[in-house]
Amino acid sequence: RQMCIRDRVSTQSTWGTNLKRLVGETMSGWLSTFLLACSILALSSYAGQVKLVIIVHRHGAKAPPDGHLYPSNFTQKDQILSPLGQRQLTILGQEIRNRYVGTLLGKDYTNEELKTFSSDTERTYQSATGFLNGLYPPGSGQMIDQGFDIELANPPLKGAKTLNRKRKESTETTFAVDGGLPVFDIKISQSYKDLYFRAGSPVRCPPMRHLYEETKLTEEYKKADKEFREEIYPIFVNRTQGMKGSYALSSTKVDYRGSKFIWESYLNNIFHGIRVPAFTDEEEQKIADYDAYYQYAVRFATKNISRAVSSPIYTKIYRTIKDYVETVKTNHSKLDEHPKMVVFSGHRSTLLGMLTNILDKETTKEIFPKVPPFASILIFELIEEDNKEFSVRFTYNSNEIILPVCKGDPYCSVDKFLPYLKDQIFGNVPRFCDGIDKELTPLMD
Repeated sequence: RQMCIRDRVSTQSTWGTNLKRLVGETMSGWLSTFLLACSILALSSYAGQVKLVIIVHRHGAKAPPDGHLYPSNFTQKDQILSPLGQRQLTILGQEIRNRYVGTLLGKDYTNEELKTFSSDTERTYQSATGFLNGLYPPGSGQMIDQGFDIELANPPLKGAKTLNRKRKESTETTFAVDGGLPVFDIKISQSYKDLYFRAGSPVRCPPMRHLYEETKLTEEYKKADKEFREEIYPIFVNRTQGMKGSYALSSTKVDYRGSKFIWESYLNNIFHGIRVPAFTDEEEQKIADYDAYYQYAVRFATKNISRAVSSPIYTKIYRTIKDYVETVKTNHSKLDEHPKMVVFSGHRSTLLGMLTNILDKETTKEIFPKVPPFASILIFELIEEDNKEFSVRFTYNSNEIILPVCKGDPYCSVDKFLPYLKDQIFGNVPRFCDGIDKELTPLMD
């Protein structure tokens, strides 16, 4: 497939040691092993200088989505980041600080150098905050302006949604966190119904429902549905019998989209060291394998789905890189106005959509057999080589990804990378989601 990945970091390294702090000491089984193996950032030497970095990360560990499956020691509401999840993102931010602050970024935070976007959910707000607290810890940045409402500035983002409601006229809402040491500028992605991160949601983008319905006609979906009904669903029924309020399981409504909330609740619980529901190791592995299969075979069954889901965020990435390169060539004095780092705090579907689009679903499934774990991270580095030409390096967790167009070179010429990326983007997803355009069309400059 003219594509390969390179693992650059051992779990015995300093970063590997830090990751043990990141995932905690309570985890066991495949989830612990997988997270430890794949959540370490790739480090390698390179010729040239990093000029721009774009990061897309998944939120950290959270409370279960089904409140009736909570262990008694959870105090967070459904889907809210747990203390371990906040810790994950803070450590991730610290590692990014070690890598870029003092070289690419200044030692003090400024919202001119660093732009941050969060999906419109509390767990992604909190993850963005934890990441930034690691990247720029208290004492390194702008202070709260006089008159700022301090009640809106205390983690875990108390009052963030209130501030959001106060500024309904803005498509991207700014709020501050961490009591002013420093004040972070985070843009809440409300533009086009949070399409940067959740264009795949039929609630956010109703026409997507039709694309998903089309997948149900495929032989692959029929095979997945048969396997679920015959092998996976009975496990859910057996392990949730008598559990108060768990998602309704009945012979008339047997589908994975409903049962996955029970599975996600289990993943969150087991991540925190508690086996609820009480799946055995064999059952756990079987459901985990099916979960990955479902995501690749059904959720991102076609290239059009992956392309539609990831196009809004890829459009932002494409234009950010393109604008920087053009500014260097045509108006170098304007570089100070360009951000040096852009961070997106999203969901596992955000990363899955991006990977299955830029690679294709079969390649993604082959090299990343599990879905992106908590705190997974995609990094795009724009590097100015010694000859003043630009290249792009693309990594996912510990994997250095070489795209087909780059012909084996991990430092892909920007003249190859940008046209390739543009070809993977639909330019009218917002209009398609609003029902204005009936068909998806390529991005036009």
